[in-house]
Amino acid sequence: MGFTRKLAKIILLIISLLPYITFVLLWKIVVLDKFLWTTFTFFVILGGLTFLSIPSLWIFYIINVYRNNGVAQNKKALWALLLFFGSFTIFPCYWYLHIWHDTKEATENENEGII
Repeated sequence: MGFTRKLAKIILLIISLLPYITFVLLWKIVVLDKFLWTTFTFFVILGGLTFLSIPSLWIFYIINVYRNNGVAQNKKALWALLLFFGSFTIFPCYWYLHIWHDTKEATENENEGII
């Protein structure tokens, strides 16, 4: 069970980093390689996935803020505003602080026999 939770959290990180990955790939191909039309379809698909992932991540992360007991009660509204207005720049920060960090604590608790 621990492996599947960790794998799901890593997949969430990859989806959260999708806008950065798209930007780097686009920069490399358009600026450095002088944009080949053979890669156009790839970028249409990647751009579409990125475009669709951001609203989905907003919904996921904002729901997670209010359901996650690791987020302090007086900071939940602040995190929700940061996630909504900061968008994909804040997603990896929240992921590391409140989603991945919980995995490390849960693993430590399982090793100690608390859970």
